[in-house]
Amino acid sequence: MPITPLRPERDPHRGVFFRSWLRDPFNVASVAPSSRWLARLMATGIAADSRVVELGAGTGTLTTAILDLGVRPENLYLVEQHAEFCDVLRARFSGSRVLQIDAAALTASLGALRDNVDFVISGLPILWFDREKKAAILAESLALLKPAGKLAVSEVRSSVPGPLMLPAF
Repeated sequence: MPITPLRPERDPHRGVFFRSWLRDPFNVASVAPSSRWLARLMATGIAADSRVVELGAGTGTLTTAILDLGVRPENLYLVEQHAEFCDVLRARFSGSRVLQIDAAALTASLGALRDNVDFVISGLPILWFDREKKAAILAESLALLKPAGKLAVSEVRSSVPGPLMLPAF
């Protein structure tokens, strides 16, 4: 499996994350993107022929890990609300579809993928959201998944380290 090296001097998009957090700390959940090690862990189980929807793609750390597994760019859909992050994603991953939308309304933009997605993977701070938003994100994600599809969610909390894998039902 090829590993994309981390080269901060050649990755100016990393500063975008911190500046965005300074401007809007309650909507940008972290001062820095997820580590490439967490990204690799979250991407575990994604096959090269998978169709993947990434929620909260940020500046693309997890995106890079997914593509390193051999997923074709045209089979990767990047969902992000922040315009500045979307600009970074479009510049870095021109072969993937970048959608500047709320993850609670996935099927409005990705309805054609209903029951056709192998993996929905989320780096969103779901614990921060109110009950209705959590329910909407989960319902919209599950609507896209194939019957044997998987939903992976990463949360920063002490009781469950790493990604939480939920089968579609």
